[in-house]
Amino acid sequence: MTHALAWVWRHIGLHGGDRSNITVIGHSAGGHLAAMLLGCDWKDVHPELPTNLVCKALSISGLYDLEPVRKTPFVQADLRITPAQVRLASPATWPRPRRGVLYTVAGGDESAEFLRHNRLIHQAWGPQTVPVCESLPGLNHFSIVTELTRAGSRLHTLARQLIAL
Repeated sequence: MTHALAWVWRHIGLHGGDRSNITVIGHSAGGHLAAMLLGCDWKDVHPELPTNLVCKALSISGLYDLEPVRKTPFVQADLRITPAQVRLASPATWPRPRRGVLYTVAGGDESAEFLRHNRLIHQAWGPQTVPVCESLPGLNHFSIVTELTRAGSRLHTLARQLIAL
C-alpha cells in the first residue's frame, strides 16, 4: 500500500490530481489500512516523500487493535501473527499522527467489537485527528458500504466533505 501510494504521489499530477490532497477510503480491513496510511511515517518509506503524503482518511468499520484478532483461534491458525506484529499493525497503539484527519464510522447494527474499535481510535488519537466518529443507525458491516454510493446518505456526505477539506 505504501509503495502504491508513493507511486500515486509521484504520478498524480500527470492525471490532473493534486499530490498535496491525497485522501484514502477503506472498509473493514481496508479501513484498517486507511488509518495505517494516515499514521504512516512516509520518510521511512522513502526520504523524498512528504511526511503527510496521506492527509485525509475515511475508515468504514475499521479495526485498530489487532490483539483480539491474534487471540481468535480460527484466525490465528491461519495468520499466525505475533505480539510484535500486532503492535506494528495496530494504529490505536501508535502515537497520534501530527498531521491529517481521520473520519471513522461503523454501522449501528454491527457487532459490539466493531463499535468498540470505532470508539477506540477516536479515544487513542483524539478529536483533533478524529473529529468524526459515528455509528450509523440501521446499517451493518455489509450494508454500510452501499451507503457510500447513495447520494445524500450520511456516509456519502461525510466522504464528500472529507475530500473537499
